[in-house]
Amino acid sequence: MGLDSGLIDSNKNELMYWGKANAIHRWFVLNVQGGEDDCKMYKVTYEQIEDLLKVIKKVLDSEELAEECLPSCEGFFFGDTEYNEWYFQYLKKTYDTLTEKLKGYSKKNKFNYWSSW
Repeated sequence: MGLDSGLIDSNKNELMYWGKANAIHRWFVLNVQGGEDDCKMYKVTYEQIEDLLKVIKKVLDSEELAEECLPSCEGFFFGDTEYNEWYFQYLKKTYDTLTEKLKGYSKKNKFNYWSSW
């Protein structure tokens, strides 16, 4: 039980799964979902994923920017909101995984973000 979310392609292949990665979820809510945190599926463009990766890279390069650039958020079983080792490990895993997996897609591909709690 808690915040679960993921990114899938149009064939429903999973690109990324997150458990309680509330900062990444917050980014999707603000940048993809128009501020609506409602557990619906939302279309995501290749460019939006690239934008997320740029923000993550910026934070990984300068950890003191975490709260400003990719802040955590509280919620019902959303997990830890501290900027600790867990937070940065999730960012690194997200960056590495999505950077590698996007190599198999073009900018024309569409994706979907989902969340539940």
